[in-house]
Amino acid sequence: DRAGKIEPVGAPHGPFGAPRMSPDGRRIAMFSGAAATDGYRVWIYDIERRTYTALTTRDEHVAWAVWSPDGNRIVFARLHEGKGTLHVRAADGTGRAEPIVEARSTYQTPSSWAKTGNLAFVESVEGNSTDIRVLDTNGSDRSGVVAVQTPEADSHPAFSPDGLWLAYTSGVSGRSEVYVQPYPGPGLRVLISTNGGTAPAWRGDGRELYYHFVQDGALRLMAVPI
Repeated sequence: DRAGKIEPVGAPHGPFGAPRMSPDGRRIAMFSGAAATDGYRVWIYDIERRTYTALTTRDEHVAWAVWSPDGNRIVFARLHEGKGTLHVRAADGTGRAEPIVEARSTYQTPSSWAKTGNLAFVESVEGNSTDIRVLDTNGSDRSGVVAVQTPEADSHPAFSPDGLWLAYTSGVSGRSEVYVQPYPGPGLRVLISTNGGTAPAWRGDGRELYYHFVQDGALRLMAVPI
Protein backbone atom coordinates (compact mmCIF):
# COMPACT_ATOMS: atom_id res chain seq x y z
CA ASP A 1 0.00 0.00 0.00
CA ARG A 2 1.02 3.68 -0.09
CA ALA A 3 2.46 3.43 3.41
CA GLY A 4 4.91 0.80 2.21
CA LYS A 5 3.25 -2.15 3.92
CA ILE A 6 3.72 -5.43 2.06
CA GLU A 7 1.08 -8.12 2.46
CA PRO A 8 1.69 -11.67 1.17
CA VAL A 9 -1.01 -13.06 -1.14
CA GLY A 10 -0.44 -16.65 -0.08
CA ALA A 11 1.40 -17.89 -3.14
CA PRO A 12 3.89 -20.71 -2.49
CA HIS A 13 7.56 -19.89 -2.16
CA GLY A 14 9.81 -20.61 -5.11
CA PRO A 15 12.13 -19.17 -7.76
CA PHE A 16 9.39 -17.16 -9.49
CA GLY A 17 9.81 -14.16 -11.75
CA ALA A 18 7.82 -11.34 -13.33
CA PRO A 19 4.45 -11.65 -11.54
CA ARG A 20 1.57 -10.02 -13.46
CA MET A 21 -1.90 -9.36 -12.07
CA SER A 22 -4.82 -10.32 -14.30
CA PRO A 23 -7.11 -7.49 -15.50
CA ASP A 24 -9.78 -8.48 -12.95
CA GLY A 25 -7.22 -8.56 -10.12
CA ARG A 26 -8.05 -12.13 -9.13
CA ARG A 27 -5.11 -14.07 -10.56
CA ILE A 28 -1.36 -13.75 -10.90
CA ALA A 29 0.68 -15.11 -13.80
CA MET A 30 4.37 -15.78 -13.21
CA PHE A 31 7.12 -18.08 -14.40
CA SER A 32 9.44 -20.40 -12.52
CA GLY A 33 13.18 -20.25 -12.97
CA ALA A 34 13.97 -23.76 -11.76
CA ALA A 35 15.26 -24.78 -15.17
CA ALA A 36 17.63 -27.43 -13.86
CA THR A 37 14.93 -29.41 -12.05
CA ASP A 38 11.55 -28.51 -13.49
CA GLY A 39 12.08 -26.56 -16.69
CA TYR A 40 10.91 -22.99 -17.19
CA ARG A 41 7.12 -22.88 -16.87
CA VAL A 42 4.31 -20.35 -16.56
CA TRP A 43 2.06 -20.69 -13.53
CA ILE A 44 -1.31 -19.17 -12.60
CA TYR A 45 -2.14 -18.40 -8.98
CA ASP A 46 -5.77 -17.77 -7.96
CA ILE A 47 -5.63 -15.29 -5.07
CA GLU A 48 -9.09 -15.99 -3.61
CA ARG A 49 -9.06 -19.77 -3.97
CA ARG A 50 -5.32 -20.04 -3.29
CA THR A 51 -4.92 -22.58 -6.06
CA TYR A 52 -1.74 -22.87 -8.05
CA THR A 53 -1.75 -24.44 -11.51
CA ALA A 54 0.74 -24.76 -14.36
CA LEU A 55 -0.22 -23.17 -17.67
CA THR A 56 2.64 -24.78 -19.61
CA THR A 57 4.50 -28.07 -19.48
CA ARG A 58 8.10 -28.74 -18.54
CA ASP A 59 8.98 -29.59 -22.11
CA GLU A 60 7.81 -26.23 -23.49
CA HIS A 61 10.55 -24.22 -21.71
CA VAL A 62 8.84 -20.85 -21.56
CA ALA A 63 9.41 -17.64 -19.61
CA TRP A 64 7.63 -14.39 -18.87
CA ALA A 65 3.84 -14.05 -19.05
CA VAL A 66 1.55 -11.15 -19.98
CA TRP A 67 -2.27 -11.13 -19.87
CA SER A 68 -4.44 -10.13 -22.79
CA PRO A 69 -6.67 -7.09 -22.06
CA ASP A 70 -9.72 -9.33 -21.49
CA GLY A 71 -7.79 -11.79 -19.32
CA ASN A 72 -8.64 -14.74 -21.57
CA ARG A 73 -5.18 -15.31 -23.05
CA ILE A 74 -1.56 -15.18 -21.97
CA VAL A 75 1.44 -14.47 -24.17
CA PHE A 76 4.87 -15.83 -23.23
CA ALA A 77 8.29 -16.49 -24.75
CA ARG A 78 9.09 -20.03 -25.81
CA LEU A 79 12.84 -20.63 -25.40
CA HIS A 80 14.87 -22.68 -27.86
CA GLU A 81 18.60 -22.63 -28.64
CA GLY A 82 19.17 -19.09 -27.42
CA LYS A 83 16.04 -17.72 -29.07
CA GLY A 84 12.72 -16.70 -27.57
CA THR A 85 9.64 -16.48 -29.77
CA LEU A 86 6.31 -15.14 -28.53
CA HIS A 87 3.45 -17.63 -28.25
CA VAL A 88 -0.09 -17.22 -26.95
CA ARG A 89 -2.42 -19.67 -25.17
CA ALA A 90 -5.82 -19.55 -23.51
CA ALA A 91 -5.44 -18.55 -19.85
CA ASP A 92 -7.41 -21.62 -18.72
CA GLY A 93 -4.76 -23.87 -20.27
CA THR A 94 -6.93 -25.28 -23.04
CA GLY A 95 -5.70 -25.60 -26.61
CA ARG A 96 -2.18 -25.38 -27.93
CA ALA A 97 0.27 -22.52 -27.73
CA GLU A 98 0.37 -20.70 -31.06
CA PRO A 99 3.08 -18.30 -32.30
CA ILE A 100 1.91 -14.70 -32.36
CA VAL A 101 5.08 -13.07 -33.78
CA GLU A 102 7.12 -14.37 -36.68
CA ALA A 103 10.15 -16.41 -35.66
CA ARG A 104 13.48 -14.63 -35.93
CA SER A 105 17.00 -15.27 -34.65
CA THR A 106 16.34 -13.05 -31.66
CA TYR A 107 15.13 -13.19 -28.08
CA GLN A 108 11.65 -11.71 -27.65
CA THR A 109 10.15 -10.80 -24.27
CA PRO A 110 6.46 -9.79 -23.90
CA SER A 111 5.83 -6.75 -21.73
CA SER A 112 2.47 -4.98 -22.17
CA TRP A 113 -0.79 -5.77 -23.99
CA ALA A 114 -2.99 -2.68 -24.43
CA LYS A 115 -6.78 -2.53 -24.73
CA THR A 116 -6.26 -1.29 -28.29
CA GLY A 117 -4.79 -4.69 -29.18
CA ASN A 118 -1.21 -3.45 -29.38
CA LEU A 119 1.33 -5.79 -27.79
CA ALA A 120 4.66 -4.23 -26.76
CA PHE A 121 7.64 -6.54 -26.55
CA VAL A 122 11.43 -6.32 -26.27
CA GLU A 123 13.63 -7.85 -28.94
CA SER A 124 17.37 -8.44 -28.80
CA VAL A 125 19.59 -6.93 -31.48
CA GLU A 126 23.33 -7.08 -32.15
CA GLY A 127 25.55 -6.90 -29.10
CA ASN A 128 23.79 -6.41 -25.78
CA SER A 129 21.27 -3.90 -27.09
CA THR A 130 17.51 -4.33 -27.27
CA ASP A 131 14.72 -2.54 -29.12
CA ILE A 132 11.05 -2.13 -28.30
CA ARG A 133 8.58 -3.32 -30.92
CA VAL A 134 4.79 -3.20 -31.04
CA LEU A 135 2.56 -5.80 -32.69
CA ASP A 136 -1.05 -5.04 -33.64
CA THR A 137 -2.70 -8.31 -32.58
CA ASN A 138 -5.85 -7.31 -34.47
CA GLY A 139 -3.95 -7.07 -37.78
CA SER A 140 -2.37 -9.56 -40.15
CA ASP A 141 1.25 -8.37 -39.94
CA ARG A 142 3.17 -10.65 -37.56
CA SER A 143 6.49 -8.80 -37.58
CA GLY A 144 5.65 -5.78 -35.44
CA VAL A 145 6.96 -2.24 -35.85
CA VAL A 146 9.86 -0.60 -34.04
CA ALA A 147 8.52 1.78 -31.40
CA VAL A 148 11.73 2.68 -29.53
CA GLN A 149 15.23 2.25 -30.96
CA THR A 150 18.37 3.84 -29.51
CA PRO A 151 22.04 2.78 -29.56
CA GLU A 152 21.58 1.54 -25.98
CA ALA A 153 19.28 -1.03 -24.37
CA ASP A 154 15.58 -0.16 -24.46
CA SER A 155 13.27 -2.30 -22.36
CA HIS A 156 10.24 -2.65 -20.05
CA PRO A 157 7.64 -1.02 -22.33
CA ALA A 158 4.31 -0.37 -20.59
CA PHE A 159 1.19 1.00 -22.30
CA SER A 160 -0.98 3.46 -20.40
CA PRO A 161 -4.52 2.19 -19.67
CA ASP A 162 -5.90 4.05 -22.71
CA GLY A 163 -3.10 2.70 -24.92
CA LEU A 164 -2.05 6.18 -26.08
CA TRP A 165 1.21 6.50 -24.12
CA LEU A 166 4.20 4.21 -23.85
CA ALA A 167 6.47 4.24 -20.80
CA TYR A 168 9.79 2.41 -21.00
CA THR A 169 13.35 2.14 -19.76
CA SER A 170 16.29 3.33 -21.87
CA GLY A 171 20.01 3.73 -21.34
CA VAL A 172 20.34 6.40 -24.01
CA SER A 173 21.53 8.99 -21.45
CA GLY A 174 24.31 6.73 -20.20
CA ARG A 175 22.28 5.13 -17.42
CA SER A 176 18.86 3.52 -17.19
CA GLU A 177 16.06 6.09 -16.93
CA VAL A 178 12.28 5.98 -17.36
CA TYR A 179 10.69 7.83 -20.28
CA VAL A 180 7.18 8.34 -21.63
CA GLN A 181 6.21 9.13 -25.21
CA PRO A 182 2.91 9.19 -27.13
CA TYR A 183 2.01 6.12 -29.14
CA PRO A 184 2.02 5.89 -32.08
CA GLY A 185 3.01 9.54 -32.05
CA PRO A 186 4.33 11.86 -33.21
CA GLY A 187 5.67 13.45 -30.06
CA LEU A 188 8.73 13.89 -27.89
CA ARG A 189 9.91 11.43 -25.30
CA VAL A 190 9.70 12.89 -21.79
CA LEU A 191 12.14 12.00 -19.02
CA ILE A 192 10.25 10.80 -15.93
CA SER A 193 12.94 9.58 -13.53
CA THR A 194 15.62 11.97 -12.26
CA ASN A 195 18.23 9.74 -10.66
CA GLY A 196 17.99 6.52 -12.60
CA GLY A 197 15.03 4.19 -12.90
CA THR A 198 13.65 1.11 -14.57
CA ALA A 199 10.55 -1.09 -15.03
CA PRO A 200 7.71 1.47 -15.20
CA ALA A 201 4.12 0.45 -14.44
CA TRP A 202 0.91 2.52 -14.71
CA ARG A 203 -1.79 3.00 -12.13
CA GLY A 204 -5.15 1.72 -13.32
CA ASP A 205 -6.51 5.19 -14.13
CA GLY A 206 -3.32 6.33 -15.87
CA ARG A 207 -2.81 9.25 -13.46
CA GLU A 208 0.33 7.88 -11.85
CA LEU A 209 3.44 5.99 -12.96
CA TYR A 210 5.54 3.69 -10.78
CA TYR A 211 9.14 2.61 -11.26
CA HIS A 212 12.05 1.46 -9.14
CA PHE A 213 15.72 2.24 -8.77
CA VAL A 214 18.58 1.30 -6.49
CA GLN A 215 20.00 3.86 -4.07
CA ASP A 216 22.63 3.10 -1.42
CA GLY A 217 22.12 -0.60 -2.01
CA ALA A 218 18.38 -0.44 -1.40
CA LEU A 219 15.64 -0.99 -3.97
CA ARG A 220 13.20 1.95 -3.90
CA LEU A 221 9.74 2.09 -5.44
CA MET A 222 8.81 5.52 -6.75
CA ALA A 223 5.49 7.11 -7.75
CA VAL A 224 5.15 10.04 -10.17
CA PRO A 225 1.89 11.92 -10.88
CA ILE A 226 1.11 12.13 -14.61
